[in-house]
Amino acid sequence: MILPASRSRRTPAAATVAAVVAGLALTLSACSPSGSEAGPGGAASSGAASSGATAGSPTPGATPTSPLDAYLGAGGGFSSGVSDDTRERKTEEAIARCMARQGFEYIPDPISFTVKPGPGGSQIISQNNPTFPDLPPDQFAARYGYGISTVPDPSKQKDPLERNQEIVEKMGVSERVAYYQALYGTSIQLDSQGDLTNSISSSDDSCDGRAAAEFPDDPAEQSQEKKVDRVRTSYKSLLDQVSALNDQELADPRVRAATQSWSSCLAAAGFPGYAQLDAPRQSIMAKARALMGHDLDPTGVDPTRLAALRRREISLAVADNSCHTAWDQTFAIVRQDLETQFVKQNLTELKSYRSALAAASR
Repeated sequence: MILPASRSRRTPAAATVAAVVAGLALTLSACSPSGSEAGPGGAASSGAASSGATAGSPTPGATPTSPLDAYLGAGGGFSSGVSDDTRERKTEEAIARCMARQGFEYIPDPISFTVKPGPGGSQIISQNNPTFPDLPPDQFAARYGYGISTVPDPSKQKDPLERNQEIVEKMGVSERVAYYQALYGTSIQLDSQGDLTNSISSSDDSCDGRAAAEFPDDPAEQSQEKKVDRVRTSYKSLLDQVSALNDQELADPRVRAATQSWSSCLAAAGFPGYAQLDAPRQSIMAKARALMGHDLDPTGVDPTRLAALRRREISLAVADNSCHTAWDQTFAIVRQDLETQFVKQNLTELKSYRSALAAASR
C-alpha cells in the first residue's frame, strides 16, 4: 500500500516555487557573499536543490540590512509563495481536524519549502528540514558542523506520509475502507484489502475536499505574478547592476584583506590551505559524498570512518564560524559604503522600480 505523496491542490504551491526560481540568481548574488552549496535541509542532506540555509545553519557571510533593501526588499517582493505556504499548512491542519471528528488519526504533512521576499523583488527559497534544531550559528557548528555528514540516519526518520501509512496498515479492512472514505470520499477506488489504487481523487464532502474548499487556491496570484515579472523585465538593466554589486563588494581591497585574514585564522586553528570562503564547506561536502554517496546516505557506511568525518566537519565548522566574525564585520562596512553610493547614483530609478513593483504586487 502506498499513500499519495501529493494531492492536486498542491500544484499551485509547487508552481510558485518553480516560478520564483527564475529570480533566485539575483537573490543569491545580491545578498549572499559566500554562496554556500547547501546547509541543513538543503542539498547537503537531501540531494535536492536548495537556495539557502535553513534556520540554525551557520552559513558565513550574514550581513545586516543593506541600503538597497528600502528599494528592492521592503514591501517589494511578490508574496504568493508565502501565501501558498500558509494555505497548504492550514489545509493539512483542517484535514487532521476533520479526520479526528470522525475518529481517525491523520498526521499533517509539513510544508517542504519556505519562500521569502528577497532583494529586487526576487524570492529566497529554503527547504524545510525539522531534523536540525534552530540554534545560533556557533552552537549549531559545535553540534552539527555544517549539517552535512552529521545528518541523522534517514532510515530512523519518519515523515508524516510514512506515519500515516503505519496508522492505516494497523487497521482491519473495514476500518481502512472507512478511513479512506472519510479522507477522500465514498467514491474513492480501493482494492479488495481496502488499499488505495492508482486512481486517487477526492469528493467535495470528504475531509480532503472540505479542507481544499475552506482554503482555496487564489487564481489571482498567477495574474499578479505575471505583472511582477513584467516589472522585473522592464528594470532588467537596474537589477543586473544590483546583481553585479556583490562582485564589486567581494573585490574591494578591504574584503580581500579580510579574506586573507580569515584564511590565516583557519590555518592558525589547524586548517591551512583555504583561500575561498566556501572552500571549507565544499571540502567536507566532497569527503562526505566520497564516503556516503551523492545522496549522503549513511546506511552501511563504516561507522569509524563516518565518526572521523563528523569530527573533522564539526572542528572545521567551529573554526570557520569563529574566524568569519571579523570578515563579516568588514564586509558589512564595505557593503554599506558601496550600496549607499549606488543608491545615490540611481535614486530616481530605484524609486520608480519600488513604486512599479509595489503596484504590481497589490
